[in-house]
Amino acid sequence: MHPDDVIARLEQAGATLLALRLAPVCPQEPRSSLPEPVRDVSASYGWAKATGRPATPCGAAIDMMDEALGWVSLIPADRYVLRRIINARALVSPSTGRHLFTWSAIGRLIGADRRAVTRWHAQGIGIIAKALHASQQRGHRGRNAPAPRSPVLHRPRRQPLTAQSLDLPAECSL
Repeated sequence: MHPDDVIARLEQAGATLLALRLAPVCPQEPRSSLPEPVRDVSASYGWAKATGRPATPCGAAIDMMDEALGWVSLIPADRYVLRRIINARALVSPSTGRHLFTWSAIGRLIGADRRAVTRWHAQGIGIIAKALHASQQRGHRGRNAPAPRSPVLHRPRRQPLTAQSLDLPAECSL
């Protein structure tokens, strides 16, 4: 897999992660899903812009997100800074398409220069791309792929059901 494809899949996974509507952990205050009533004429007919939430991702998008975010574990555990950079840069707003963390923000987060952060991000993506390419060369299908079924060459033919095979009286016919 090409490094640009890895980056695109990780950003798509980050957007999917941020679009998920997670269940609240603590009790919430009562609220309504109805729109706010119009109290002023100038507020009606689209004068105020409403910001909508992104749609809840489908199951296939969540599966792809799990797979892509699992790629970060292909980076060795002793290079946890690379993992942190890759995970932070993968978070993309699903509504605007902008990164939540800029290169400078990640640099401040880990205490490094933004140019060093971009180099380390490229190194991390290169490690992931190389590991994915090697697994494709070995024929690795992924952890969720079903195992191939070997053909059964000498399977006995199934006998048709009869009253005798089921130990039923002869007057009972199938």
